[in-house]
Amino acid sequence: MPSVTKRIKYMKQSVQLKGLGDNQFEEAIKAAGMVCDHFSSEFAEGRLERWADQYVGQEENLLSLANRIFTPVNELGKKERHIPLPKELDPYSVAEKIVQKGFVTTDDNFVQYTRGVTEARGNSRVR
Repeated sequence: MPSVTKRIKYMKQSVQLKGLGDNQFEEAIKAAGMVCDHFSSEFAEGRLERWADQYVGQEENLLSLANRIFTPVNELGKKERHIPLPKELDPYSVAEKIVQKGFVTTDDNFVQYTRGVTEARGNSRVR
């Protein structure tokens, strides 16, 4: 059985979005790939996962997004720092024990969930 430290390195949270054949979704996937290609030269080899279109069936695109829950201390950027998880997410301080094994949580490890709302008058806002 692999050690806890080796398994922690690969812990992720992810979401998959299906376009259900929508042309705008197809274009959005192509644009996301172009953005990834553009910025890939800014990262050291192996630091940015290669963009890959994923298909389900013949006609439906699937966009998979994921991020690591922990960052190895030796991969922290100069301005990154450890941010403890809120008690609501880590009530028993399990994540803080992982910090002692050389892994931390940073701003990049947190996912911010928002929702766009269009009101009856046509005003849009984010919640």
